[in-house]
Amino acid sequence: MKRDRVNNMLSREITVVDELGLHVRPAALIASRAEGARSDVWIMAGAQTVDAKSVIAILMLGCKKGSIITVGVDDPMDSGILDNIESIFDKA
Repeated sequence: MKRDRVNNMLSREITVVDELGLHVRPAALIASRAEGARSDVWIMAGAQTVDAKSVIAILMLGCKKGSIITVGVDDPMDSGILDNIESIFDKA
Protein backbone atom coordinates (compact mmCIF):
# COMPACT_ATOMS: atom_id res chain seq x y z
CA MET A 1 0.00 0.00 0.00
CA LYS A 2 1.69 3.19 -1.14
CA ARG A 3 0.13 6.56 -0.49
CA ASP A 4 1.10 10.20 -0.72
CA ARG A 5 1.48 11.32 2.88
CA VAL A 6 2.52 14.92 2.22
CA ASN A 7 -0.75 16.26 3.60
CA ASN A 8 -0.78 13.98 6.64
CA MET A 9 -2.08 15.62 9.77
CA LEU A 10 0.35 14.18 12.30
CA SER A 11 3.48 12.04 12.08
CA ARG A 12 6.70 11.35 13.95
CA GLU A 13 10.09 10.01 13.02
CA ILE A 14 11.23 7.23 15.31
CA THR A 15 14.54 5.36 15.43
CA VAL A 16 14.39 1.60 15.98
CA VAL A 17 16.67 1.00 18.97
CA ASP A 18 16.02 -2.65 19.81
CA GLU A 19 18.96 -4.95 19.03
CA LEU A 20 16.55 -7.28 17.19
CA GLY A 21 15.07 -4.47 15.11
CA LEU A 22 11.33 -4.15 14.62
CA HIS A 23 10.46 -7.75 15.46
CA VAL A 24 7.24 -9.59 16.34
CA ARG A 25 6.69 -8.32 19.90
CA PRO A 26 6.86 -4.58 19.12
CA ALA A 27 5.03 -5.12 15.81
CA ALA A 28 2.17 -6.78 17.70
CA LEU A 29 2.09 -3.93 20.24
CA ILE A 30 2.00 -1.35 17.45
CA ALA A 31 -0.83 -3.15 15.65
CA SER A 32 -2.79 -3.55 18.89
CA ARG A 33 -2.53 0.15 19.70
CA ALA A 34 -3.27 1.17 16.11
CA GLU A 35 -6.50 -0.85 16.20
CA GLY A 36 -7.90 1.70 18.66
CA ALA A 37 -7.55 4.57 16.18
CA ARG A 38 -10.50 6.15 14.43
CA SER A 39 -8.37 6.88 11.35
CA ASP A 40 -5.68 5.14 9.35
CA VAL A 41 -2.39 4.60 11.14
CA TRP A 42 0.61 3.98 8.93
CA ILE A 43 4.33 3.37 9.04
CA MET A 44 6.82 4.48 6.41
CA ALA A 45 10.29 3.01 6.06
CA GLY A 46 12.23 4.06 3.01
CA ALA A 47 9.86 4.00 0.05
CA GLN A 48 7.38 1.60 1.70
CA THR A 49 4.23 2.64 3.52
CA VAL A 50 2.20 0.02 5.39
CA ASP A 51 -0.93 -0.21 7.53
CA ALA A 52 0.17 -0.13 11.17
CA LYS A 53 -2.81 -2.32 12.09
CA SER A 54 -1.16 -5.29 10.33
CA VAL A 55 1.61 -7.16 12.15
CA ILE A 56 2.63 -8.92 8.94
CA ALA A 57 2.89 -5.63 7.02
CA ILE A 58 5.02 -4.11 9.78
CA LEU A 59 7.36 -7.11 9.79
CA MET A 60 7.68 -6.98 6.01
CA LEU A 61 9.34 -3.57 6.34
CA GLY A 62 12.41 -5.43 7.62
CA CYS A 63 13.53 -2.63 9.93
CA LYS A 64 16.81 -3.32 11.68
CA LYS A 65 18.30 -1.52 14.67
CA GLY A 66 19.06 2.06 13.66
CA SER A 67 16.32 2.23 11.03
CA ILE A 68 14.35 5.46 11.00
CA ILE A 69 10.63 5.02 10.48
CA THR A 70 7.82 7.54 10.23
CA VAL A 71 4.62 6.70 12.07
CA GLY A 72 1.53 8.74 11.34
CA VAL A 73 -2.18 9.10 11.84
CA ASP A 74 -4.68 10.65 9.45
CA ASP A 75 -6.83 12.26 12.15
CA PRO A 76 -5.35 14.61 14.78
CA MET A 77 -7.82 13.15 17.27
CA ASP A 78 -5.62 10.03 17.19
CA SER A 79 -2.55 11.84 18.51
CA GLY A 80 -2.78 9.75 21.70
CA ILE A 81 -2.42 6.60 19.60
CA LEU A 82 0.71 8.10 18.06
CA ASP A 83 2.07 8.83 21.56
CA ASN A 84 1.35 5.24 22.62
CA ILE A 85 3.13 3.80 19.59
CA GLU A 86 6.13 6.08 20.13
CA SER A 87 6.37 4.89 23.75
CA ILE A 88 6.94 1.30 22.52
CA PHE A 89 10.29 2.42 21.13
CA ASP A 90 11.21 4.32 24.30
CA LYS A 91 11.15 1.05 26.27
CA ALA A 92 13.36 -0.96 23.92
